[in-house]
Amino acid sequence: MNNAMRSQLKRYLSSLVFVFLLCLSIAVGATAGVLFVYNSDLPQVNSLEDYHPSLITEVYSDDAQVIGSFALERRIVVTWDQIPKVVKDAITSVEDQNFYSHWGIDFYGIARAGLKDLMAGRVVEGGSTLTQQLSKNLFLTPERSFRRKIQEAMLSIQIERYYRKQEILTMYCNLHFMGHGQYGFAAAAEFYFGKELKDLNIEEAALLAALPRSPINYSPILHPERALTRRNYAIDRMVAERKITVAHGEEAKSHPIKLAEKQRPDELAPYFVEELRRYLEKKYGTFAVHEGESFLYAQRRHAEGRQCRSAGGSSGVRQAAWLARRRSKPRERRR
Repeated sequence: MNNAMRSQLKRYLSSLVFVFLLCLSIAVGATAGVLFVYNSDLPQVNSLEDYHPSLITEVYSDDAQVIGSFALERRIVVTWDQIPKVVKDAITSVEDQNFYSHWGIDFYGIARAGLKDLMAGRVVEGGSTLTQQLSKNLFLTPERSFRRKIQEAMLSIQIERYYRKQEILTMYCNLHFMGHGQYGFAAAAEFYFGKELKDLNIEEAALLAALPRSPINYSPILHPERALTRRNYAIDRMVAERKITVAHGEEAKSHPIKLAEKQRPDELAPYFVEELRRYLEKKYGTFAVHEGESFLYAQRRHAEGRQCRSAGGSSGVRQAAWLARRRSKPRERRR
C-alpha cells in the first residue's frame, strides 16, 4: 500500500470517527435534555412522608357495637411488622421477584417478561417493579406513553434512593387498589375473607397478591374461575421462588376459594349513619372525617339501631347530634 492510499484511508477513518463521536454527542445531549425536561415535572418523592391516605371511619353504639362505617377509600393501614411473611412472599413472587436486589428498575425482569409475552403471543407477565407500580399509582396518570414510562422509571429510582425496601413494600401494601372499593391488603383481607391480615393462609395470601394486576378482571366475586386460575398461578410462583414447598403449594391449590359472608353493619341504621356523616363533614370538614382513622361513639344502643332502619330526615340529624366523642380505639364490649 503506497503512501497516498494510506493517507486517504487515514483521512477516511478520521472522518468516520468524527461522525460517530458527533452522533454520540448529539444522542447524549438529546437524552440529557429529555431527562431534564421530564424530571422538571416530577413531584418530590419526600412528599410521601406527608401523604395521608383516606381511612375507614367506624361508628359504634353506646354499648360498643359497630352500627356503621363510611370512607372515601376503605383502607386499614398496617406497619411492616404487621404484614405476615406469607403475604410479603406472595407479593414479591408474583409482582417483583428481584425486589430486594434491584434499584427501582429490573432490566432482567423486563427481558424475562418480554420473552414470556413473546412466546405466549400475549401479555402474560409485566416487567414493572413494585416501586414502578407505586410511583405510577401515587404520582402519575394511567396514560400509556413513552413520556410517562420515562417519568415512572425516574420516580422509581428516586423512591429507592429515599426509602428503604421495607418502607416501599409497606406503602405498596397499604395503598394499592384491591377491587370493590377496598384499598390495601389489610382491608382486602377483611373484605374478602373476614380475617385480619396476620391470619391469612397461603392460598388467601396468593389470591390477594394476584389482584393488583387487574382487581376487577380477577375479582373472586365477579369472576371466580379467573380468580382461581390467577390464584393458582400466584401459588406456582411462590413455589418457583422457593417461598413454599411443592407439597404446600399443591395442597393450597387443592382448596377452593372461600369468601366470607358479607355483613353490612351499617344496615342496622343506614339513615342514621348517613346523616351522621353529613353532620360531621359539615362541622369538621371532609378532610378531618375521612383522612384520619376515627372511631365515633353515638349515644344509641345496638338494639335501638335495629328500630331506626326506617328513620330518616330530621330524625337522623337529631340522632347525629348525640355524637359523644372521638376515640383512638374502640372500647371493650360490655359483658
